Amino acid sequence: MRINSQFLTILIVIVGFLRVFAQDPPADTTFFNPTFGSASQTINPSTGTGDDSPTLINAINAVNSLGGGKVIVNAGTYRILEVPLKSNVHIEVDSNVTFLPYNYTANNKSLFDADSNSGISNFSIVGVGGNFNVDFTSLQPDARIRVINFNFCSNFRVANFNIDDNNTVFAGLIFGSNHTTISTPNGNRIDSIRGVPNGGIIENISITNAHYGYGLIQTQSGKNLLFRDLSGVGGATLRLETGYSLIQYVELIDFEDLKLDNIWGRNIECTNGQSALQLSPHTLDQGYFNVSGVVGNSCEATVVWSSGFTTDEEEANGLTPGSYDSTSKIRDVTSTFGQNAQLHKSKRLRYIPCALRVERSGGIGIATTLNVDGESRLGPAIGAVIRQADKLGDYNLDFPETEVTANGYNIEAYYLPPRAFFTDSYDDYEICNESVDGVSFWIPVEERDTPNPRNPLENGALGINDYSDSELTIYPNPTSGLLNFSIPHNGIAKTVQIRDMLGKEIANDTIENKKTIDLSILSKGVYLLYIDNNFKQKIILY
Repeated sequence: MRINSQFLTILIVIVGFLRVFAQDPPADTTFFNPTFGSASQTINPSTGTGDDSPTLINAINAVNSLGGGKVIVNAGTYRILEVPLKSNVHIEVDSNVTFLPYNYTANNKSLFDADSNSGISNFSIVGVGGNFNVDFTSLQPDARIRVINFNFCSNFRVANFNIDDNNTVFAGLIFGSNHTTISTPNGNRIDSIRGVPNGGIIENISITNAHYGYGLIQTQSGKNLLFRDLSGVGGATLRLETGYSLIQYVELIDFEDLKLDNIWGRNIECTNGQSALQLSPHTLDQGYFNVSGVVGNSCEATVVWSSGFTTDEEEANGLTPGSYDSTSKIRDVTSTFGQNAQLHKSKRLRYIPCALRVERSGGIGIATTLNVDGESRLGPAIGAVIRQADKLGDYNLDFPETEVTANGYNIEAYYLPPRAFFTDSYDDYEICNESVDGVSFWIPVEERDTPNPRNPLENGALGINDYSDSELTIYPNPTSGLLNFSIPHNGIAKTVQIRDMLGKEIANDTIENKKTIDLSILSKGVYLLYIDNNFKQKIILY
């Protein structure tokens, strides 16, 4: 099947024009301009727990052989695995359909495959009357499975379904490439690329209970793709990450056919996960993307702006850190703090401010045990954006900080960067490192001893108007209720504030020389002590 070259030429010209002159994405027909044949097949689920794959495959093949049309999937539960999609076949799925994986026993499987060595084009899978459901909850968390695997394909739309995951490995939808490989003295290498996903709309899709390291979408390769109205609970909702080991070395040959380019995202949301948008080019110099309407609700970060990087082996083979086109745009980012974020077990915990580093209790703090994915733990959201600007592989984007709104982060109280936009290693909190038993707040060696300029505990300004610890005594801590203060300088009044772990003030008083404050009316737990609005220490009430 030859991909329509005229369609692709027009698409490239239009998108190139809009990249320069417009913020809005191109018209939908730029990405998906379908034709519908007259053939039609309708299928119903089998009884019991049998394999419905042959029924669906036969219907797809029949419509394809007749020049194209629709496959109508009636309501019911279908058990399928490895169903090849075909050109000119549009699958309409009733909203009361549930797809289950049939007899999943081997890794690296998909429910649907959008690929062939000659490419497929003009196809769709769309929920009708609402969203249909894909149910992976019966699988083990280490199952390596996808809903749809996209490789050599074009002019497509997938829309209107929900994925109920169980922390399985792989993203729900993966965009890769169809290529050939050869064996070299340094290992297998890609030597030709047949095709990549080129021209498609992916919209109104959600995932729940996703693995931290995966999530809803991962794009290893692809061009001219529109991702719209996507949401994820867990993981990364839209990952523009090209981490597949074999594709790293295509920078040494003809990379243009493989690179990500003209990727558009609108209304991308994360809840209780890793991120809504994750960028990680590894060793590859990628093309242009444009993402707007990025929302994070209690996620580790709403946008993860990772630098390019190389492993020692990749560097020895001549590779260098990758990037994205510097004109790529991110707009309209809204990040809201919460205490149920998926945090990597160690690598970003150093950005959590001192005041929030408590062992998890009552839904607040950092969990000392890992989640079922084995890679993450529950804890407080870190910030709106995490960048690595002092890394060798950092790159610029068209992403003004003014496009970020951060809600509920207590930025001033916790000495966070403006808009909770973490720029580099200086934005971490080394002073309270290893402050939760059993949790590693790991910092790379090359990024240690980088004082946070906003944190008075690190920059030399202790934040209590020149009173050192030896001049201000607070005891006992932990306390059953009574907290004593002693200041040797008579007549200097200080305001004491007690805040909960979310930064809300719940008690205050004034001290001059000696003072005892009774906290016994408060619930047992961990509180934050501020003096003259500057954080002093945690108080444990037992």
